[in-house]
Parts: sequence; structure tokens; C-alpha cells
Amino acid sequence: MLKAVKFTLDIRSYGDDKVDERKTFMRKVKECELKLTMLIVEHNLPIFLMDHLPKLLASAAPDSEILKTISCARTKVTAIIHNFKEESEANISAILKGTRFSVIIDETTDISVKKCLAILVRYTDIRAEAVRDHIWK
Repeated sequence: MLKAVKFTLDIRSYGDDKVDERKTFMRKVKECELKLTMLIVEHNLPIFLMDHLPKLLASAAPDSEILKTISCARTKVTAIIHNFKEESEANISAILKGTRFSVIIDETTDISVKKCLAILVRYTDIRAEAVRDHIWK
């Protein structure tokens, strides 16, 4: 919370070039946080890794102000992933309303006897002229 307060802009500073530079800098920080989150998701890495990865990157590149400013631990990463999930579901819903699709259901039990149900949709993406599969739930 203290880091967020540190970057709060004073109302008197609007219109300054420093404000524009600060906004650009903070946009770059957020992009870096999003890229790190996507790394975690894409490679199916544990989310708790984000408690340590930003600190490691900051120490590996001590001259990078962006890496020093990143504040992205497991709580923030979980929130980002949840928001991406909701946005993805909304996008897929919009696509499925305009095309025919099929549903693929797979149920499995893992080693801890925990059941998991995966629901996928398969549809034709007219823009890309390709058949797509997406996880629905």
C-alpha cells in the first residue's frame, strides 16, 4: 500500500512533462508485471514463485528502475489471472454466439483422488479460418 501512495500524483503537477514521464514509466512497470504473470500461466509455474521472482530480477539488473519498482507478489498475480479469465470467458462467449460449436467434456481423478472436470469448446474461427479449442470451465 505504501508503494501505491508513493506514486500518487499531486494535483498541482498536472500538465507537467514529469507527469507524462511518470505515467509512461508506470505503464512500463505494469506491462512488465503482466508479462511476468503470463510467464507463470503459460509455463504452469507455481504462483508463489512471484513472491521471489521480482526481487531476483531487481537484484540481477540493479540498473533497471522498472525492475526495482515492480510490486507483484502472489496476491496481485492471482487477481490478474482472475481478471484475464473473466475477460477470456466473455470473449469466447461473444464468439460462440455467432458460430456453431461443440462441447468437449473430460473428467479425471488425480493422484490425491481429487476429481477434476474440464469443459472445452471447439469452434471455427472465421477470421483466422481455423478450428480453435478453448477451455471453457
